[in-house]
Amino acid sequence: MSGDPVLRVTNARLYPTPQHGSETYDLVVEGNRFTSLVPSGTLAVPLAGETRVIDAEGRFLSPPLVDPHVHLDCVLGVGDPRHNQTGTLLEAIQIWSERKPSLTVAGVKERARQVIGWEVAQGTGFIRSHVDVCDPNLTAVRALVELRQEVRELVDLQLIAFPQDGLNGSSAKSPDARHGGHAGRALRPVAAPAAPHERVAVGVPVGSRP
Repeated sequence: MSGDPVLRVTNARLYPTPQHGSETYDLVVEGNRFTSLVPSGTLAVPLAGETRVIDAEGRFLSPPLVDPHVHLDCVLGVGDPRHNQTGTLLEAIQIWSERKPSLTVAGVKERARQVIGWEVAQGTGFIRSHVDVCDPNLTAVRALVELRQEVRELVDLQLIAFPQDGLNGSSAKSPDARHGGHAGRALRPVAAPAAPHERVAVGVPVGSRP
């Protein structure tokens, strides 16, 4: 694959299997494909001059980790606007409701970016974050939609519409969400059961991912 960026990793330890054991390996990645995997010191593939080489020094080589459930809109918020005196989920939800009106796009992005950085440093490559859609201004939604674009080369960030105050309080009913507003198009649909005798699906319009 001429012209593709080439990465060479040497002396990497793979997940122990009957085939690999505990030996170390050298591997080559061209573009987005693994093109070579051989025992350390036996790599005979000619490499381009601009190849990046990483010596793993016997460290474990793994696919990216996945965080399937996080709420990036409310991270790093302990004590704002007050501490949870009871330590219960109910009080935490109440505090979050008190905090939402003071959210800013810049603040949400700054805190979420810091947490994303911590996750990536530990090997996370995919993050699935819920984001509250019950704020009529959709501040957190707008912030995380912007941030998703800004960190797309670092991590794959998926956003899920989460009506923290229930569907009746959800901004999924707002014109911006219903009629194709920027924030509304960025979220995946939500669905929830209604009365016991019926099920009602409520969704935020979904557009194609950038």
